[in-house]
Amino acid sequence: GGGGGGGGGGTVGLSLASEIGPSRASLEQVLSHTSGHWTLVPDCVGTFAELCDEERTPAAVAAEPPLLAPGTCQYYTPIAYGQLVAHACRSGGSSMRRAWSAMAEAALPGRGGALSLTAPEGDEVAEVWPKMRNPTIADFAADMLELTDFLGVITRGSSESASEVERAKATMMKSTFRRINWIEPSALRSSIARASAMPGCQAYASARDTAEALRALATGRVISQRALADCLRSR
Repeated sequence: GGGGGGGGGGTVGLSLASEIGPSRASLEQVLSHTSGHWTLVPDCVGTFAELCDEERTPAAVAAEPPLLAPGTCQYYTPIAYGQLVAHACRSGGSSMRRAWSAMAEAALPGRGGALSLTAPEGDEVAEVWPKMRNPTIADFAADMLELTDFLGVITRGSSESASEVERAKATMMKSTFRRINWIEPSALRSSIARASAMPGCQAYASARDTAEALRALATGRVISQRALADCLRSR
């Protein structure tokens, strides 16, 4: 949490106890991955372009009911987490881009632009996903094991004796049906994704600048040591 954010700068004017959306999950629960919002692909988006919509999607994700009551347990899914953080920034009088820019400038004074939420122009981004190739028997076997695990989660969550957590995991997996390609790393190569701030999914920097930014965070140049200790406290 920070001071007042009404001026439209990078400071987000919320406390950790502030509620983010109708589910009443707190900002602390969002940041510690205990908000109950697990969905891999939110129900509120119908196309990949909508998923990349910075103006509409964060509030829409925050308005969706969580799969579990906030505080039930810890689970991380990048899209729901990132969109809720973006909504919190807007609710606190700032925006994800402004808050990110303020953080980046504090971490790398005078060259905060080296840390970016959107892809740089041209072909300056390393391709970190494998290129398509003919699969081997080992590749096929690994895919079958992954599919078996995927179906097992859904089967366990669909049984009458399933726990709340098992049902939530099954719903999360089902959310990817016909939309699994939206959360593949290669989807970030599209022009609409490269131009969009997709919190929780992408950010761009060199390895050296990333290391320097993390060093700044760890040594109190971006947030206080007290705040850092609270961030690292186990939930």
